Amino acid sequence: MGKSGNKLHRRVGAQTRLEEEKIRELSPDEALAASEHKYRTLIANANDAILVANTETGIILNANRRAGEPLGLKPSEIIGLHQTRLHPQEEADTYRAIFQDHIRKGEWGEEEMIVLHSSGRRVPVEFRASVIDLDGQTAIMGIFRDISTRKQAEEAQYAHLHYLEKMQRIISAVGKPPNPEEGLTNVISTIREVFGSDRAWLLYPCDPETKSWSVPVESTTQECPEAFQAGQPVPTESTTRQIFRDALNSDEPAVMEQMPEDKAFRRLSIRSQMTIAVQPRFGKPWLLGMHQCSHERTWSAEERHLFKDIAARIEDLLGSQHLHQELKKSEQATRQLIDSTGEGIYGVDADGNCTLANRACADLLGYKDASELIGKQMRQLTHHDCPGARSSTFIACRDCIVFQEGKNIFGADLLFQRADGLHFSAEFRCHPIYEEGVVTGAAASFTDITARRRAERVLQKAYDEL
Repeated sequence: MGKSGNKLHRRVGAQTRLEEEKIRELSPDEALAASEHKYRTLIANANDAILVANTETGIILNANRRAGEPLGLKPSEIIGLHQTRLHPQEEADTYRAIFQDHIRKGEWGEEEMIVLHSSGRRVPVEFRASVIDLDGQTAIMGIFRDISTRKQAEEAQYAHLHYLEKMQRIISAVGKPPNPEEGLTNVISTIREVFGSDRAWLLYPCDPETKSWSVPVESTTQECPEAFQAGQPVPTESTTRQIFRDALNSDEPAVMEQMPEDKAFRRLSIRSQMTIAVQPRFGKPWLLGMHQCSHERTWSAEERHLFKDIAARIEDLLGSQHLHQELKKSEQATRQLIDSTGEGIYGVDADGNCTLANRACADLLGYKDASELIGKQMRQLTHHDCPGARSSTFIACRDCIVFQEGKNIFGADLLFQRADGLHFSAEFRCHPIYEEGVVTGAAASFTDITARRRAERVLQKAYDEL
């Protein structure tokens, strides 16, 4: 709950001490009325969004002003609704089952849910509740907050991390071979794999006035036959000249999601195409391209951005004699970006071995350097002999839901183990990484929430004493 929860706790304590003296002097009926008034005042003035619902009927009995903000409703419009009306109707049965399950258990930990704004917008919220006695009837009092901004930031962060990992694959492909020719072959194959396309290629020259062109490097899937004979000249036709012009007249990739009627496209089984001009510091421009042959494809803005940046890498490969230095600079920039966050971030392959870790990850886990984590099983490092850890939901095992079902996972209160054997409460998120439709790894982040949990226990104790 953070700062707002601490403020509410202080308000509860202050008002309780003042009013307890008054209540002792009242008759039973007056005391009951005074207690109810105190309860309603606390809820109405709280900085947190609060709802109270009957456990038997699911009807909302009370709601404060803050509760109406993510719903776009007044408190009076919320009171009397069934709790499932707060959520998307197609998910009503799911939330009804969650509600009943937590009532049976008598507890409700912190969870992420979706509520429906009156405009129809889906709003992610973080929800925490407890069962209370209200005027002789059992009720659930829930506290929640809008986490839309945090979710957007997380999505941007994981998209950026995914981008960095793909770029790292391209950088590695460029740097491994001993000569540029092998480097180009590796890069083109890696591009096809990273994008999940059926064919990737590099053409020379990208010149509308040329009489012929050739494709020295091409990579295809088994289902998609090679379109070009390596290095063999191909006469330049009018359609190809226009493709060259479009590429040269734009700094952005030229995308054809639906190919025009042309016998050459049909012969090569091309359904969609993305190309971009590659202009090294010497010689004529090249053309980098990808084909989708199995289906028509819409290239996302993120894919176009990545493709453009990859083209810049190929320009370096073609035109720079100092490629190794450039790669080192790029790797250093990538590391600085990842290390700039205070959250622990790491990536694992399908076997749970660490492939990437930032400085905060090493610091939180008690290691001197992130390099100590590379190649290690993250599950063993963070949960080995760790009492109370819910390791069945952890990222690093092949059989967990991230790899089995490709689902995101969230742990609000996992127990992590440091290198020195001490433990801390952590909030944990994990997203699968796909390649050609298959989960091949995962990206995870975690934060130490020990202090926050300590404050929440104080707040919960105050609620229990109401």
